[in-house]
Amino acid sequence: MRKPVNGPRYIGELQTDLKLQRAIERVAYGVAEAAEALGVGETYLRELLMSDQIKSFKLGKRRLIRKRDLLDFADRMFEKQNALPRHLQSA
Repeated sequence: MRKPVNGPRYIGELQTDLKLQRAIERVAYGVAEAAEALGVGETYLRELLMSDQIKSFKLGKRRLIRKRDLLDFADRMFEKQNALPRHLQSA
């Protein structure tokens, strides 16, 4: 039986690879990854970036979005959509 050319050869190696991937928590994402994490398309995410609704920065040639900024945006959208109308808010 032939062994795979790339990737783990044994179950133990696969488990080690998965543990390593989980141990390294991303703090910033590229545009495609951030769009996937947010559940939107790349084009829409770029519109959000251009309108400064989500902050980003460049590192070399890559545009990166901090995980914190994605979570802040999601929280703002949740609060905006679930806020009570002013006339129903208590004084």
